[in-house]
Amino acid sequence: PLTDVEVAAGDHELKVLLQRYLPHRMDVDVTGMGQNQNFDVSLEPAWANIAISSNPVGATVFVDGEALAVTPALLEILEGEHQIELQLPAHRSWQQSLSVSAGIHQNLEPITLLPADGVLNLRSEPSGANITVDGEYRGQTPLSLELSPGSAHRIAVFKPGHSSANRNVSLAPEEQLDLVLKLKPQLGEVLIQVEPADAEILIGNSSQGQGSRTLSLPAFEQTLDVRREGYRSHRQRFTPRTGLGQIINVKLITEK
Repeated sequence: PLTDVEVAAGDHELKVLLQRYLPHRMDVDVTGMGQNQNFDVSLEPAWANIAISSNPVGATVFVDGEALAVTPALLEILEGEHQIELQLPAHRSWQQSLSVSAGIHQNLEPITLLPADGVLNLRSEPSGANITVDGEYRGQTPLSLELSPGSAHRIAVFKPGHSSANRNVSLAPEEQLDLVLKLKPQLGEVLIQVEPADAEILIGNSSQGQGSRTLSLPAFEQTLDVRREGYRSHRQRFTPRTGLGQIINVKLITEK
């Protein structure tokens, strides 16, 4: 309370402020002449009661990032816009914006917290392989994948020129698993015959030696270069086929 305050006679605006209560404003007429006047003010709460429950129970309730209670909970939350978050170990966090009006109490619908995802850290040898999870494309290795817990997921990894690799993976909530899948190369035999006989053969800028030869190459598109000093170089693209032999004949011509 505030007492014995001297105020000049006349009309004045009186404001009463207290944290967590609505501000109160009133016009007062001060008589003056040393007379005592009393003013009584009742402040209205600036909060509302918000009931929050969860399934399972025991989740920590955060309001605007501050931990306030554990579910089930009845909270006094100030009016305005707030961010409500629930956290429970081994479960996904839950978030929602909540608009609170002073004095208007709310009972939120029970919040079902879902089990947290597990994480699969997937690599392949060689890297850069495509990944599908339950038939859906998710990217290329290496990659960390979030997988829903409690059920098996079909992981498939494939790369051109290699046999695909498949695994069934089941993770517990918040479990982390490192997995390396080795992809076996698919090779095709290619006989490359060159003239002149000492011409150099290159596959993808890698020299394979001079003269005709049979090469086992990964079954994806390759670049063949054949060259010899004094002759015009030859370049072509081809794709080896697993189980199907191929013959490529290259005859260089002189610049003349």
